[in-house]
Amino acid sequence: MTLANNHVFDYGVEGFEDTCTLLAGRGIKYLGAGKNRRQAEEPLRLDFAGEKIALLNFSEGEDCTAAGRSSPGVFGWEPQRACQLVRSLRQEGRQVFVIVHCGLEYIPFPPPYVQNAFRRLARAGATAVIGHHPHVPQGIEYYHGVPLVYSLGNFAFYQDIKLYYRKTGYLLRVTLGQGRRWQFEPLPYSIEDDGLHRLTGARQQDFPALLQRLSDPLPENNAQAWHGFLKYYGLNGFQEEVGRIMAALSEDPGKGLAMFRNRLLTKQHNEHWTAFFNRGIGRQLSDAPDWAWQINQEYFSKHV
Repeated sequence: MTLANNHVFDYGVEGFEDTCTLLAGRGIKYLGAGKNRRQAEEPLRLDFAGEKIALLNFSEGEDCTAAGRSSPGVFGWEPQRACQLVRSLRQEGRQVFVIVHCGLEYIPFPPPYVQNAFRRLARAGATAVIGHHPHVPQGIEYYHGVPLVYSLGNFAFYQDIKLYYRKTGYLLRVTLGQGRRWQFEPLPYSIEDDGLHRLTGARQQDFPALLQRLSDPLPENNAQAWHGFLKYYGLNGFQEEVGRIMAALSEDPGKGLAMFRNRLLTKQHNEHWTAFFNRGIGRQLSDAPDWAWQINQEYFSKHV
């Protein structure tokens, strides 16, 4: 169980400790969060089918949830430290799978800072890097042969809306095949009112083309894809988002201030707003290819 995410401390330290007790009582190993930074960073070492492997899990520390030297929290957004651990685990002869909770929610392509971090992990020696948090499916990039899976989809977060991409995702089946080579197979699913279901029919047939559409721009054109989102977001999106924060500030000052703090300090929001400001000031918000703008529009409008 990977615990490095922005909800593991929703019920405070007591809730986190109850979670750890529950997992341990049922023999479920976990990683990614702890009573201090050392515990939060600790990899999970396993033996699997004669292979020595390790899992590493870190997260953007939204709402100041990153662990400190003597305070509980998650393994926060420290790609450089994660790369150091990957190298160390590789020196132990382990295959290293890195699971990262990061990225901007609901968009079809990863922000440049996420792609840069995933590529650094691949260069450090990761066997695969698997991301989640955006709540929608994103593509897969093979970088020097290492699969970088940017977002699996919503999975456990049921939302009572009918937007297609928040109702569609995929698991990643990882197997050790012939020649002791790792194989990676996407297993698409839909999120229905009664739970998860494997995709069937036309949606199943359409999924490979969707995944290819999300993956094709990643090696060379992900910056253009990001600009497509900034164009879609635009001044109207910024005004709407700030309006929500101001409304929260009026109703519950503590909540409103926390929302503002999150926009300033959390990597995903900081990167988003900084890029938006810079391109807006430079009058470049509309400078994005039509394909990038269209798929962003589709992600926020297409219904099941």
